[in-house]
Amino acid sequence: MVARDIMSRPVASVLEDVPVREAARVMADRGVSGLAVLDRKGRLVGVIRASDIVRYETTREALSMSEIDHRRAKAGREFPDGLGARLTRLNDETVKDIMTLAVTTASASATLSQLAHRMSEQRVHRVFIEEGGRLAGVVTAFDITRHLGQAFARSSNPGDP
Repeated sequence: MVARDIMSRPVASVLEDVPVREAARVMADRGVSGLAVLDRKGRLVGVIRASDIVRYETTREALSMSEIDHRRAKAGREFPDGLGARLTRLNDETVKDIMTLAVTTASASATLSQLAHRMSEQRVHRVFIEEGGRLAGVVTAFDITRHLGQAFARSSNPGDP
């Protein structure tokens, strides 16, 4: 069994210049925890994970509250140094600003064992599959687990179709 046999396609993806809030919407709509990030030429340039968005939101909220409270108190409740504009900019961050650049890839002919090893070694939950230099699919840890569970069930019940 190789990646081509179990990979999901089409790959849930977003362009690198879309707002983070759009990536979050796509994740929710597709029921996935990560998206391939593509440039305008369709090349894989990163991955945005739910954890990237959570970290972004936590950082944005912490910056918003601590800097606002501190600077308002210091400046008589005004927004000095363009803080208001900075907070507005944070709200409009793009995927490119917070995505993870390290992307784990493999060929469509990679075995499940190779994919599992790569996931374990690099501590990731998905491997993007490329064919001919293009993004062709994605294999997640759940895909491998599901396949192994089905294979175990078949071996336990050899007479079942």
